[in-house]
Amino acid sequence: MRNSPPSKSSSNVSIRVGASELPTKRKSTTIVGTVLGIVSALAVALGIFSVFIWRRRQTDRYADSSDSFLRMFSYKELKIATRNFKSQLGRGGFGSVFKGSLPDEWIFGLPISTKVDVYSFGMTFLEIISGGRNIDLNMQDSSLIYFPAWAVTQIQQGKTINVVEKDVVEAADMEEVRRACVIVLLCIQEDDEVRPSMRQVVQMLEGKMEPQPPQIPSYAFMDKHVDQSDIHSYGSYSHSVLSGLLV
Repeated sequence: MRNSPPSKSSSNVSIRVGASELPTKRKSTTIVGTVLGIVSALAVALGIFSVFIWRRRQTDRYADSSDSFLRMFSYKELKIATRNFKSQLGRGGFGSVFKGSLPDEWIFGLPISTKVDVYSFGMTFLEIISGGRNIDLNMQDSSLIYFPAWAVTQIQQGKTINVVEKDVVEAADMEEVRRACVIVLLCIQEDDEVRPSMRQVVQMLEGKMEPQPPQIPSYAFMDKHVDQSDIHSYGSYSHSVLSGLLV
């Protein structure tokens, strides 16, 4: 600081300040940028957290809702159904679309089991020999809407010919068809531990292994025409004596 010489006409004081002591535009810009960066980062973090919480609540809501008709599948189930996402049909706004099929177990709220290939074989076999679809909502007779349930009761009563398409009856050996139908009943058991392995299925079809009398799945009793006198309780399963069907 330097004082000016005394003057009669002026009493001004001159002060010299270093340039580093004066606020600069660059410093102000840096401060503003830092503050804006911190605020932006906090806003993004808050947004991500809000989305996470919202999606978590949505998932819990669908999982806990007993009135929801939506079925949520695990990644493992989808991988099995699409055969490891083998066939891609196209892409949409929500991602890729793959061709796949799930066994009918999930219709009844049953878990998709490890022997899904055996179950699918049994259901596919029924469609082949009957020449129709396993589920037909247009059927006037309610007992025929879910064909496997009706077919099980027919096979159980020894009326395999009612299950088989007319062309198959005329061309095939009905004894072999009857034996195959009994094997099918083993394949579509609700308890996957009761089902045979695919190797055992092949051995039974080749006649190298005798099929055991199968238990009747509980969904077979959807058919109102089942004769309850032919059925008795066996453990936790409804069981019918099918030894008469086997050779």
